[in-house]
Amino acid sequence: IKSCYKSQSVLTCLPANLYCEKMMGPFEKTGLNYYDIRIPCDGDGCYPQMEPIDKYLNQEYVMEALGSEVESYVGCDENVFRNFIFSGDEMKPFHQHIAELLEAGVPVLIYAGDKDYICNWLGNREWVNKLEWELSESFQQASINDWVTPSGEYAGTVQSNGLLTFLRVFNAGHMVPFDQSANSLDMVNRWIAGDYMYQ
Repeated sequence: IKSCYKSQSVLTCLPANLYCEKMMGPFEKTGLNYYDIRIPCDGDGCYPQMEPIDKYLNQEYVMEALGSEVESYVGCDENVFRNFIFSGDEMKPFHQHIAELLEAGVPVLIYAGDKDYICNWLGNREWVNKLEWELSESFQQASINDWVTPSGEYAGTVQSNGLLTFLRVFNAGHMVPFDQSANSLDMVNRWIAGDYMYQ
């Protein structure tokens, strides 16, 4: 990974990615969902709900209403995914683009469901805390507070310095709005309103 970060070439990034993919082996053997460790992996993409969505979005009248410019909708296209892997992009240090946004004064929200394995909240919290930018120390020193919705629900935890915000969403997997629709709406509404501290 360090070699990939340094060179950002396919020759170093692809092997790093393939090596790290091996760590998925033990979890795969459980039969659980990568995106939500509480449930089994069932159907395409581990969610049986994906198939009806694909069918609905591929209906001619829906595609026409949406102004679709493709022949068909695919939730997770294998060709796109394969090309992404073989370009070495999965292992590249794109987190620095977040630092660039923060340096430009653009507020950034990173959120993760606490039942997600593939993009787990612990790993996300770790990289956010180690992100190097001009106010990184103030973020690292920011307290971790409860995120409570207007209805009084204890929805997660929040760490913020007013510019960078990390939100851990309770009882949610990878698809946070699918698992916690009301809390996700609160998350988005507060962010749009400029309540970056979620207090």
